[in-house]
Amino acid sequence: MKVLLGIVFILFFTTWVGATPITLDSQTLALAQMPQDSLEDLVYTTEGIHKVDVLNALSWKIKFSNPNRSYRLAKQARDFAESLNYPMGVAFANKHMGLARTNQGRYREALSLVFEEIEMRKALQDTMGIAIANNNIGYILRQQKNYDLALEYFRRSLELTAEKVYLPSLRALTLNSVGHIYRIQGSYELSEKAHLESLAVLDEGQELGKFARATTLNNLGKLYLEQNQYGRALLYFFETLELEEQLNNPLRQSQSINNISLAYLGNNKLDSAQFYAEKGMVIARTIDNKAPLRDLEHTCALIYKAMGNFEMAYLHESRYANLNDSLLMAEKETEISTLENRFLSTQKQNEIDLLNERQAAQDAELRKVRLTNYGIIGLALFIFVIAGLLYLNNRLKRRANLILLAQKNEVRKQRDELEQSNLHLNKVNHEMDSFMYRVSHDLRSPLTSVMGLISLASQEQDTTKRDQYLQLMQKSLKKLDGFIQDIIDVTRNNRQDVKYVEINLKAMVKEYFDQYKYHDGRTDIVCEYESKGLANLINDEYRLGIILSNLISNAIRYSTEYREDAVVKVSTQIDEERALIQVRDNGPGITEEHQAKIFDMFFRGENVTGGSGLGLYIVKETVEKIGGNIRVASEVRHGATFTLELPNQKLGTEKQSPSIGLEQVLNA
Repeated sequence: MKVLLGIVFILFFTTWVGATPITLDSQTLALAQMPQDSLEDLVYTTEGIHKVDVLNALSWKIKFSNPNRSYRLAKQARDFAESLNYPMGVAFANKHMGLARTNQGRYREALSLVFEEIEMRKALQDTMGIAIANNNIGYILRQQKNYDLALEYFRRSLELTAEKVYLPSLRALTLNSVGHIYRIQGSYELSEKAHLESLAVLDEGQELGKFARATTLNNLGKLYLEQNQYGRALLYFFETLELEEQLNNPLRQSQSINNISLAYLGNNKLDSAQFYAEKGMVIARTIDNKAPLRDLEHTCALIYKAMGNFEMAYLHESRYANLNDSLLMAEKETEISTLENRFLSTQKQNEIDLLNERQAAQDAELRKVRLTNYGIIGLALFIFVIAGLLYLNNRLKRRANLILLAQKNEVRKQRDELEQSNLHLNKVNHEMDSFMYRVSHDLRSPLTSVMGLISLASQEQDTTKRDQYLQLMQKSLKKLDGFIQDIIDVTRNNRQDVKYVEINLKAMVKEYFDQYKYHDGRTDIVCEYESKGLANLINDEYRLGIILSNLISNAIRYSTEYREDAVVKVSTQIDEERALIQVRDNGPGITEEHQAKIFDMFFRGENVTGGSGLGLYIVKETVEKIGGNIRVASEVRHGATFTLELPNQKLGTEKQSPSIGLEQVLNA
């Protein structure tokens, strides 16, 4: 009994075989019968309206196996048909777009597209096209379990096809759809009658005839399966599978095989049931629709449970649960729009009814009936306008709130940027005040000294003292020249573009060792260099020279003034990504309280004479300009170590970004 309940449960999970939408029109029937590869070739070799027909036929061909691409092809056909003013091609494309959305479970879009198609068919006076569209609407409504309204649209399709002789497959598929709904509602006699009538009108000579026959046979098999008539059910299922293999439809093949497995399971032929279930799973894994695989996993669970193999039953039941959860999540997303979809279909139906009433009123003799109908129409329009205005008002309010929120966020952002700009400007103003004061002082001091020495030298008769005055003047002018050079370095660092070149660090360090190691006439200064990793670094050679020149000259200067055994060591470690450069000395060191200030503009430590106070400020600004960082470690009386970390750049990757700071204020 539990097995039979499981079979019934799976039957109600299947989605396609009960009522299949009709999409193929006589105009594209011949094309659709061609192999897919041939149609793919025709897409690139045809022009004009014939290309539209090829795109529509190819879209129909892959409607089940690849609904995403089917939709794209149909949309391409519609756009092309519109550009050619080919209304019939537009209508066909709308039909196939609706089918693709239906196969994706996007029923709201599908309904909208099919209703648009009906209006196009009316303009073209295409009765058969209208009948097919009504059938498709009924199919979509059936998918949404709106069975009564679906039956109404199927009956309209049957009424239209009864007036003239159309494709037998059209009427057969519509009867098949009606029979499927009767089966869902438990009216088995009505269902069997509709399906048998469907078989009676089919034309097997066309591909769509095979398609319709397969659908009807499958539904008859399911009808008998639900009534536990397994032998009759298997006959119809095997005939269905044969037709599906001819149509090369893997989706429907896998679901037909699942039905065969269920019939064998109900008949307690477990080995046969297992064989066909596993065969169906192989096919189901090749398509992009999870529903057949989900149903087959559940069927396998029932089979293994009946065999007593509970481990395999649990494995397949777990897979079934995971797939079912995934599909239910997608279904719940569509359920949110179900009520709106029903409203849309009801609204379209109301519009059709109102048009019919208006036509009847024109032929009626009684003015009272005519006025009453106009009153109904006016009331409906009034309600529609009021509803539209309320909806528009709500949309406008929401949009206004979003705009207001965006404006508030923008104001907040601008305020934060303004605050940051103010802080930056305050810093620049402070640096400017300090800079102007120190520049005026440090420029005037050596000039005043030189002027005094010139006055003394002009009055001195002793040649020896006059030479001493000249040496003092030279020292003051060198100090002035060094200060001016520091100002030039500040300006160039901010203004000059970064340019990456390959730098030999060993040669650059040796150059600055040779330049400064004879400080104050000393010849015993020990200058050491140690390197690891790569020999060369790619970065800005000019700026790296400023950095190393300042650090090496400072290290030599303070070491020689503090110790007789002055030692300065530069070590480098370079890899593909970065370079680590350390400059060590055994000088007096830097106190902890001064370490946080040594990179400030014009900062000089205690007991430090000479120098502009700009050297380490220039070093830090230059390091940051080329994307690096610098830090200092020092203990008093144990020297200092400056550590540079610089990126090893790639040639030709310079990115210039304008700086905003003291240099720009100076150049304004």
